[in-house]
Amino acid sequence: MGRFGRLHDRSCSPARGRGTQKGAPAEEPDHHALGRSRGGLTTKIHLAADSRCRPLAFVITPGQAGDAPAFPEVMAGIRVPRQVGRPRTTPNTVLADKAYSSRAIRTYLRHRGIRAVIPQPADQTANRKRLGSRGG
Repeated sequence: MGRFGRLHDRSCSPARGRGTQKGAPAEEPDHHALGRSRGGLTTKIHLAADSRCRPLAFVITPGQAGDAPAFPEVMAGIRVPRQVGRPRTTPNTVLADKAYSSRAIRTYLRHRGIRAVIPQPADQTANRKRLGSRGG
């Protein structure tokens, strides 16, 4: 069989014939929120929950979509009912993972008076230290 025996009995290279893999299939409507990610066709659910893990708001996006662009939409959907008055829309604190650690999201939270508890990725920390006093 030889060193490359398995590759030679194919009619073409293994990477050919798959077609495009980025984005959703051509026949799929945009509002279905299906998109290609590493695992195939997937969907992401961006969820805001309270301290007792009860869902407050969610947004569904295609699998290849980023996390940060959906953040303002999720925050806009938060409505916590009160005993008297209109529902509360601004949480005291936002706890999120590293995917939401961008300057835009931190600025958004600061302008709304919300405390951010979001860890920073190592590359952001290193870049800020490298910039020194210009790094913010």
